[in-house]
Amino acid sequence: YIPSINTPASNIMRNVTGETWKGQADPYWSYDNSSRYHIFARDMPNVMNFEDFKQFTRYNGYLINDPFSNEDPGQSIASRYDQRTVCERAPSPFGAIDSKCSRKELALNLQFDCVAGPTTDNGLPVWSFDEWTAKHGEVLVHEGIPDTVHFDWTTFAL
Repeated sequence: YIPSINTPASNIMRNVTGETWKGQADPYWSYDNSSRYHIFARDMPNVMNFEDFKQFTRYNGYLINDPFSNEDPGQSIASRYDQRTVCERAPSPFGAIDSKCSRKELALNLQFDCVAGPTTDNGLPVWSFDEWTAKHGEVLVHEGIPDTVHFDWTTFAL
């Protein structure tokens, strides 16, 4: 597998884009020393089937004090920057908003499983636009998107 950690996996691409320098200055930007990289390395050996994989794509261990999350809900597989409270960086309405997974049987039929909305893994709250506005005073336009975003996994076919 190649972990998806929002930093190029290729040394060549990291050098061309300046990511190597950023990663040396701060592990947050590192490929092989970031929180996500370490979580992938620790947890992927325990992923045994498709359902495990789908659950892993929604993982956020911030509330259970995952040491690799560095007390930051933005530093997990499914980031939740809106939940930042104790780390140096301010909360932001940003992060993992969905997960899309497929496997051979689904892909052969042009299908994939998808879930929309920020993760609620390990007790994280459901996302609400109204709650964000009440807490931060920032109105976020969400035309066509419900106030509360929390859905179950669904199989889509093309």
